[in-house]
This record gives sequence, C-alpha cells and structure tokens, in this order.
Amino acid sequence: MDSNLPYEKIFFTIVTVIPIAITMLQVQSRDSMLRIIRPVYWASAAFIFFYLSFLTYLQYNAFLEGLTLGAEGLFWFLGYVRVHFWNQYLISFIVSLLIFWISAYFNKRRGEIFFEKEETYIIALAVLLVGYPGFFFYIPLVLFASIILSLILVKKGERLPLYYFWMPICVAVLLIVNFWIMHQAWWATFRF
Repeated sequence: MDSNLPYEKIFFTIVTVIPIAITMLQVQSRDSMLRIIRPVYWASAAFIFFYLSFLTYLQYNAFLEGLTLGAEGLFWFLGYVRVHFWNQYLISFIVSLLIFWISAYFNKRRGEIFFEKEETYIIALAVLLVGYPGFFFYIPLVLFASIILSLILVKKGERLPLYYFWMPICVAVLLIVNFWIMHQAWWATFRF
C-alpha cells in the first residue's frame, strides 16, 4: 500500500469501510450483527485473497516483461510476492483464526462471560483487517483504551465490555498504519 496505484487506494478504502459499517451495525442492530458477522469475516478473507492474487498476477506480468522465469526464477518470484504482498494478510489470517478459536473456547468454557456471541468474529475480523504487523499495535491499543476508560468511567467491581472497542480501534490502527507508521524506516524490519 505504499504507492499511488488506484487499486491500492480502492483496497484500502474497502478494508477501512468494513469496520466502519460493522460499528454502525453494532450500534443499530445486534440481531443483524449475529447473522452477518460470520459471512462478513469470510467474505473479507476471500476479498483479501483475490486482491493479493491480483497483485501477484500483475507482478508476474511485470517480471515476464524483463526476464524469463526458469525454475530458480520462479522460486525467487514466489518468495518476492510472499514477502511483499502475501505475508501481511497470510499471517494476520492465521492469527485471526487462532484468536477466534482461543477466545471462543475460553468464552464457551466459562459460560460466555467474556464475550458476546458474535464478538469472537468481530475480534477475528479486526485482526484480519489490520494485517501483520498491525495487530501487534491493535491488540495492546484495545486493552490500553479499555483500561483508561475503565479507570475513568466504571465503578469499582464492575467491568467495561470491549464489544464497542474492536472496530473503531481497528479503523484507527488502519489509518495510523497507512498514513504514518508505514512510512517509518523501522516498519520494514517486520518483513520476513
């Protein structure tokens, strides 16, 4: 997302609009949220997969113009697109699934006291959308915001639910990463 190509701006806009729409739906209709959050998660994952496939196709065509790919060149190309395109969302997809399974398991085991029924998908969707390494900033930011607001707003002995924190903080992290952090030199150290 570092260039000014129009499809990258469209992708970023869609990835940012998804959590905004989910936030609006959370506020307006929890019943609708229960029905659509799972399909939204999988549709978002499919959208990201097709977008990354499209980038891979474009990069492959660009490489073909300059050289002929033999077996060694093909492995180099696959490594290149993995590092430059796929890792960000491949890693966040795996982490989002892990977070979903772990949170759903512990929530069910404890009688659903930690999260609302649809909240595990909301968390997974947010982690998927912020990408890698954005989720390293996202998760602590959610926890930090909840601690600060708990200290200010919640009486002793009560707890502040995180239900309405996940998506707005997802939008904030997407904007901060895209417009500021991504342009910092240290950001490149997260690539592997």
